[in-house]
Amino acid sequence: MLNPMEGRRNIKKDRQIQGLRQLARRSTDRDPDTTAELLRLRMAYKRLSRDARTGLHVAGEGERELRKLVKSAIDGKTDISVVFFDINRFKELNDTFGHDAGNDALARLGNVISGLVRDTDIAYRYGGDEIVVGLPNASNADAAAFIRRVSKDVQAVEADLRNAYGIPEFSISAGSRSANGAEIRDVDEGMLMLTKGADSEMYENKRTARG
Repeated sequence: MLNPMEGRRNIKKDRQIQGLRQLARRSTDRDPDTTAELLRLRMAYKRLSRDARTGLHVAGEGERELRKLVKSAIDGKTDISVVFFDINRFKELNDTFGHDAGNDALARLGNVISGLVRDTDIAYRYGGDEIVVGLPNASNADAAAFIRRVSKDVQAVEADLRNAYGIPEFSISAGSRSANGAEIRDVDEGMLMLTKGADSEMYENKRTARG
């Protein structure tokens, strides 16, 4: 969950991104000085739209892109899936082994997901240690297969974190929700159905894993 201070920072950053996006999308077919300035703005927009810790999209930008995927699924009556991930015992990891260990774990999860998403997918840091992935043209079985691939690659980097910080384990929880665009009335309904469903399943899986 986002704390209030982090939420305010995200709102401020989101407004900066929106302003830069509007400027950066203007035509560069002008004088050289203007073209150079617009290219600089595009670079600034790219930096702001990415989360520094995970390398994935920031929440506001990611949600906008996910809305586009939901609309496309509605228009085309195609499948779409949303997956939520988070790191198990993340607060304990930070408190016991330090924020460097927590930051490294986040970065590694971001790297794993970045290496597995398709160009058509969207992945973003929702807040804290939670990461959301939107998978267009992906069924429930496709989402489950994606989760298995991420979990397998996370296990592959566990030894590196254990050796670097002495942590006993590095594991994640995940949940997904899938739908066909024909089942969704509008984008807002689709966003709520998919994100809440995936989030709820993730937390249920986390409770089950803890016993």
